[in-house]
Amino acid sequence: MGVFKKLFGKGAANSSELKREQIDEFIRNALREPVLCRLRVENVGQLLSALQLHFVIHGMSTADALEHIDQNLVGVCPACRTHSAGKGLVLITAYQGMTSMGISFGGASGGAERLLAGKCRNRNCSCNAMLISWRPKGTPDTLHKPYLDFYA
Repeated sequence: MGVFKKLFGKGAANSSELKREQIDEFIRNALREPVLCRLRVENVGQLLSALQLHFVIHGMSTADALEHIDQNLVGVCPACRTHSAGKGLVLITAYQGMTSMGISFGGASGGAERLLAGKCRNRNCSCNAMLISWRPKGTPDTLHKPYLDFYA
């Protein structure tokens, strides 16, 4: 049974959310090899929260899991090539919780408000997709296999 199913039950209620099978597939592949995944910006937090939780369930501290993700993952806008660090992307889920409590972002937020709105963090780009690249340190700089496309 995959980590998403263990934690969140039957799966996504909203059709725009990732399915547990997609999250499990990403985690399963990421544990074996580098992987590239295309998904909607609005689903990045969901995927990375599950990845972080997987590491915690398997013995890492929350801080170590966050650091592991930051060192091995990057998000890239396929349209403008704006990069986003793994740690910043994981924090989007915390921001989502804050915005639901009425806290808003402005000024020099690094584009967090745009990511929360499901858009590229570059204010000159209207793309709503992101490429998530998982490449553990020390792996060869080669093409990612597999390529997972969760953009629906």
